[in-house]
Amino acid sequence: MARRIREVNRSWLEACIREAEKDGPVKGGIVALYKVVTDLYNVNDQIPEQVTYSVIGLRIKEWDLPFITKAGKRGRTKGSSSANPNLGHHTRVPKAEKFAANAEVQAHFSYLVKVTPERFLPILERVKEGSRTAAVKLHCLECSGYVTSEVRDCQCVSSCSLWAFRPYQGSVEVEEQTESE
Repeated sequence: MARRIREVNRSWLEACIREAEKDGPVKGGIVALYKVVTDLYNVNDQIPEQVTYSVIGLRIKEWDLPFITKAGKRGRTKGSSSANPNLGHHTRVPKAEKFAANAEVQAHFSYLVKVTPERFLPILERVKEGSRTAAVKLHCLECSGYVTSEVRDCQCVSSCSLWAFRPYQGSVEVEEQTESE
């Protein structure tokens, strides 16, 4: 099936970009700029058919039209929220705050502090901060009775979904090299 090429009036598109950025860069990044320009572009009665913001974006890139809006960040940074709440982004709550607000989780951490050997308490602290890697490590240690060599040599391949992610696997290569020399 052949693609249908949408006709876009270059001079009208340039005028729409200037209008969209008359008060400075558009908040929300380039995609937000494309959407604002599309709304302005489609208002013109002289345009034969409506175009989508993706077509507008393609033409802006193709013709290398100037604009001042900077590219937005992909994803979100810790604790930040989008400048435009209508874009669907929300403020991210760190796991440590979620854990602190949950009484059941706090009770479980209190229990873990009592039963975890002192040497492994730093791992528990990283779990409290929200580290999934530390949580897997702590799980494997609990399962093996806090013996790191047992974690490394674990044979629970079929019964543990975390088996591939277990810690202390790199130690095997070091020990094999020293034994063979």
